[in-house]
Amino acid sequence: MKIARVNMKEQEMTLVPQVLDDLWHLEKVIEKGDLVSGSTDRKIKGKEEGEKAKRIAMNLQIRVQNVEFQRHSESLRINGTIEYGSPAELVELHAFHSLEAELGKPLRVKKEQWKAYQVDRLRKAEQSMKKPKVLLCVLDDEQADFAELSDYGLQEKFRVQGFKTGKRMHGEGSVEKYYQELFEKIKESPLKKTVVAGPGFTKNNLQKWLEKTHKMEQLQREKTLVFESLNSTGTTGMHELLTQGIIERTIHEMEIAKDAKLIEKILEELGKNRGLIAYGIQDVREALEMGAVEELLLTDKLLAENKKEAEALLDLAESTHANAHILASEHDPGKQLDGLSGVGALLRFKIR
Repeated sequence: MKIARVNMKEQEMTLVPQVLDDLWHLEKVIEKGDLVSGSTDRKIKGKEEGEKAKRIAMNLQIRVQNVEFQRHSESLRINGTIEYGSPAELVELHAFHSLEAELGKPLRVKKEQWKAYQVDRLRKAEQSMKKPKVLLCVLDDEQADFAELSDYGLQEKFRVQGFKTGKRMHGEGSVEKYYQELFEKIKESPLKKTVVAGPGFTKNNLQKWLEKTHKMEQLQREKTLVFESLNSTGTTGMHELLTQGIIERTIHEMEIAKDAKLIEKILEELGKNRGLIAYGIQDVREALEMGAVEELLLTDKLLAENKKEAEALLDLAESTHANAHILASEHDPGKQLDGLSGVGALLRFKIR
């Protein structure tokens, strides 16, 4: 995300999405009632009979009704009614229209008031452009699962079949073929950091094969490879990567890894029953009012469904210097938090 211009006197920001994640962030900060301005084109019917319709470039400002992020088509559609436009003679004020947010194209967003957590989200999105995304490979001798770690969670990419299926172990040629295919997938990825992890000796044998065949040298000219041990494979193995600090050691600041660790701490404190957590809107509000909250966590689902209460908690967190984290309900840490009412807090001290 590029924050091209900030005018807090007018409560207006000009934003330029640069990667797919940025469209997801925009979906979370653009709300009903906001004014969004951008360029678009409209099909204008010909004035004469038989004259073909033309597409005319226009600049429009719309009053937002809803926002739709469609990940499969990599698009963000902002729907609303036209408040202003040019050329003026072609604009039908208050007509319904959609603006399509596109990578590299500026959008001007004006709110009644920008919230601190919204600005913070955009600042983090801007900073994340400086942080590398990571390719994850969780494998054993039966299969390797690849995923990309992005700001809105794990995205499964593809699977490579191994040299062992069921109880049957294929020959040495199959082992070589497996390792060669893994090498090619890692090499072809545009991501510069790769974590290869799994139980048993397969990851170690892959590392030895890469070194023996000098393919490790090829990879290390452009990429960073990290090999780690896990207890599981597949989806369980991916989750283990997130919760055991492995990703944090690799990329330090990835927000999803931090979220997963915070959820683990909440669940751990819940099990210990030491009085150092709170969950549920009422209990968390009381803890915030007492200045007891160190880390506040809530999900974007709660924020969407109970906006007034959720924003009141975020305002209290800001005034009491608590760290606030908004988790996406679509990945595992957010789902776990939704299971605890969508909001939880780690406390500095016991309040009961």
